[in-house]
Amino acid sequence: PIDLSSLEEQFSWAEIVSAIKRSPNNRSPGPDGFTNEFYKCFKETLKPDLLNFFSDFHANNADLSGVNSASIVLLPKKEISMEIKDFRPISLVHSLPKLATKFLTTRLQLWIPKLV
Repeated sequence: PIDLSSLEEQFSWAEIVSAIKRSPNNRSPGPDGFTNEFYKCFKETLKPDLLNFFSDFHANNADLSGVNSASIVLLPKKEISMEIKDFRPISLVHSLPKLATKFLTTRLQLWIPKLV
């Protein structure tokens, strides 16, 4: 048996900062309008809010109704796009769920070699 209790630990500020730093630049903002560069630049200012959100998220008390949505947008592949095949769909997701999945994935990746 493998002790996976570390997957259930409270989220640390170091994990949140690591997820922010690993987020790619020059990406489209989500429906919230925030880019990864915003979080990278203002992470210390946002620290209390981020810690509160992820503490609530961990305790399953976070209200995700405002951020648990995405917008699907069609980007043209060509300068003149006339048919549906001339477009590429992308999904604009809010930043906070992306950060949460990033550090949850990081936690799980440590265990995958032992689980497989």
